[in-house]
Amino acid sequence: MDDFRPKIAADGLKFIIPLAAVTWLFAVFGCCMFSLISGVLTGFTIFFFRDPNPNIPEGQNLVLSPAHGKVVSIKTSVEPDFLQKEMQCISIFLSIFDCHVTRNPYPGAIKSTKYKPGKFHLAFSDHASDENERFSIMLETENKQNIVISLIAGFVARRIVSLVKMDDKLSLAQRIGLIRFGSRVDLYLPKDVNLLVSLGDKVIGGQSIIGEFTAK
Repeated sequence: MDDFRPKIAADGLKFIIPLAAVTWLFAVFGCCMFSLISGVLTGFTIFFFRDPNPNIPEGQNLVLSPAHGKVVSIKTSVEPDFLQKEMQCISIFLSIFDCHVTRNPYPGAIKSTKYKPGKFHLAFSDHASDENERFSIMLETENKQNIVISLIAGFVARRIVSLVKMDDKLSLAQRIGLIRFGSRVDLYLPKDVNLLVSLGDKVIGGQSIIGEFTAK
C-alpha cells in the first residue's frame, strides 16, 4: 500500500494548498506576474516536501542513512542526551534542496525521546550539534544495542516535526520525522559498527548504507 500513498509529506500540505490557491486566484484575476511568482513558490514547496519511497537494500545488520544529504562529520564523541558515553557520530547536512523526511536507520524500539530548545546556528557548523534546537530519539535493537538519532534545526529550519512516540517499534527505513527548510541529522552508533561511508559522501535516507553491525 505504501507505493500508492502521495509522495508528499503530510506536513507540507498546510503550505502547498494555500500557495496553490493564491496562485489560482492571481491567475483568475489576470495578475500574471504574481501568479508566476506564486506558482514558482508552490512548485518549490512541493519539491521540498517530496517524500519518495527508498530502495531499501537487502542484507543483515545494515545501518541505513536516516536522511538525504551530505556527510559533513565523522568522529567519536560523547552522546549528550541519553547515554553520556563515547559513540561514533555521523553528521548529515540537509540543504534546502534535499528531501527532509527522516527515516529510521535500524529496526528497534524507541526507549526514550528528548526535545532540547536551543539556538539556530548554520546546520553544517561545529556548534550545531551542541547548541541548536534538537529532537533526539534513542532506539534499542533486538541485540540490546542503542542507537541515537538527533534531528537538529538549522539557521533556516526552525521546526522539527516528530512522527513517532515512546515505545513505538520501528521498522527499517520507517518515517520518523521531518525538519523544515535546511537542517542536520546526527546519528550516534556503537563503536563496534563498521562504518561504510566517508566524509563528503552524498547519502539517501532509508537507502544508503552508513555501516554494518559486526556479527557476534
